[in-house]
Amino acid sequence: MLAKPVIPKVYTPHVYQQKAASFVLSAFEHFNCAALFLDMGLGKTSTTLNVFKTLKEQGKVKRMLIVAPLRVAQTTWSGEIKKWLDFMDFSYVILHGSDKSVLLQRDVDVYIINYEGLVWLTEQNWRGADMLVFDELTRMKNWSSKRVKAIKPFLPTFKYRLGLTGTPMPNGLADLFSQIYMLDLGASLGTKLSHFQTRYFKPKTQYSFKLQPYPGSLDKVTDKLRSIAFRMDANDWIDLPKEIYNNIELNLTPVLK
Repeated sequence: MLAKPVIPKVYTPHVYQQKAASFVLSAFEHFNCAALFLDMGLGKTSTTLNVFKTLKEQGKVKRMLIVAPLRVAQTTWSGEIKKWLDFMDFSYVILHGSDKSVLLQRDVDVYIINYEGLVWLTEQNWRGADMLVFDELTRMKNWSSKRVKAIKPFLPTFKYRLGLTGTPMPNGLADLFSQIYMLDLGASLGTKLSHFQTRYFKPKTQYSFKLQPYPGSLDKVTDKLRSIAFRMDANDWIDLPKEIYNNIELNLTPVLK
């Protein structure tokens, strides 16, 4: 069966998307970076494309680099570009596969690459974009990872930096340091991980190897990020259908000993 062709539609953002885009554009005016901590379903991808379109029309940017998980890089971003009449004029390449070096040389509006290709991209010493987007910013939470170390020297070369995720703290408050540095180069939480940990976390002991934040640390960090990070809960904006529980009983084969 042939897939139905995609018929582009006029992009009419929801109220929550308008709020998110306005926040990013305002943050860019003052800090050159922003983070959208939006739940799934709140349109982070189309909101980002709308922001890019606005900046492009204002003559503030020419090209955007998007770093995303592989499947999202291959399907979601191109799908959104094709879905809306407002964005379908954007030319793009997906930097994956054996011909990525050739694709990198093309003059397009949007370059899309997966996180596993980020180290390769930095090795090309490429500086072809002025806006950087981390889709699923939590992929940059490990301060000692190769991808973080590789991209750090190139971060100042981007005029604007935007991070997208619905789960900014999957393992707790400590996850935020590296992610936020990718955006503001240490302006909010500092430039050294050790200083961040000393300020907001209890010292490790022989009985506790996991970082435990001091009481009130979350509120203090949240206040630090208020100017660049925008949080939205899907339950506040989207009417989701009532949950349906479907219990399925299975007879499992006994484990042989």
